[in-house]
Amino acid sequence: MSLLPLPPSNLLYIALRRLCSFEMKMERATKRIRDDEGSQGGEYQRGEVWYEDGNVVLIAEGTTFRVHRGVLSQRSDAFRDMFAVISGSQPVDAEMWEGCPVVHLSDRKYELKHMLTALYDGKQYFNVRAKLDLVVASTMLQLGMKYQIDDIKQEAIECLSYRFPSRLGYFADLAKGVSYKHIIPIVALAWKFELYDILPVAFYWCSQMSVDELIHGWVDEHGTQWRLSPEDQARCLKGLSTLRLQCIKEWAFLLHGKPTERCADREGCESRIAKFGVKYLDGTFPHTETPLTHWWSMSLPRDCQLCRSCMDEVQRQFNKGRIEAWNALPTTFGISNLVQWTIE
Repeated sequence: MSLLPLPPSNLLYIALRRLCSFEMKMERATKRIRDDEGSQGGEYQRGEVWYEDGNVVLIAEGTTFRVHRGVLSQRSDAFRDMFAVISGSQPVDAEMWEGCPVVHLSDRKYELKHMLTALYDGKQYFNVRAKLDLVVASTMLQLGMKYQIDDIKQEAIECLSYRFPSRLGYFADLAKGVSYKHIIPIVALAWKFELYDILPVAFYWCSQMSVDELIHGWVDEHGTQWRLSPEDQARCLKGLSTLRLQCIKEWAFLLHGKPTERCADREGCESRIAKFGVKYLDGTFPHTETPLTHWWSMSLPRDCQLCRSCMDEVQRQFNKGRIEAWNALPTTFGISNLVQWTIE
């Protein structure tokens, strides 16, 4: 921008000249700030983890996270080595952002956010492991392994072991909002990190997926495609056939049994038992593929309307069949040689 030759005696012109000079200085200063913040001219968004006194900026998928070198170096050998290399070979024109050196990472931004939150919040972040989102637990495991953060890795393993136990007494139905397809990434991680003991329950839930989900998998909200391997698809399909047979054993009394010797309503119980047999044949009998379902979580026992003696026998056979199904779970999915399983 050029300045007009103005008569020095004209006060208006002098004011305009000074204003133009000030704008030119501001433009140069703004340019220096932009160059300092990002020598590569990148446009970034500020992430949720941001500390004003931080001294390094991590960037993932265009999102910045301002954190402390000391905190990350203390908790992670990988970050400590990374920062040591950067400090020893930082070029003069290295990229800076808000006065801090920049480190670009290949992780997804949501993954990095979860990991950093866990690093700073510690145990509070993992409070009540049963409620920790499976996606978050998976992320913690992967990044805990990648960046050698032992406590985060161990917390993630404990969370997954809690949700996919090797003891029947700890087995629980899927948490609200979690569908069978969400288990596919867990299976992949279990194979990758040799967490074999969580596989039997994970395969049990995967076997409950529709054929379409089982074959084609699903795409998560971040655009990642998840699909079981052909070998694991075969495990689930073969295992499902075994689970169906185990369910028949569990409900044997209702499907082809007779009232007990102590039955208080023989005619009525015979009639109701016969009706359940018909339901199984016409495909309307529930719980034909889920032998591990808790007795108290089902409506079927309440709908039986059998006498007390017959109802007790139904529950006895059910519990016996449930234990047998649990004990055989690793064999059902062809991984008994890999698993340390608790026989009930």
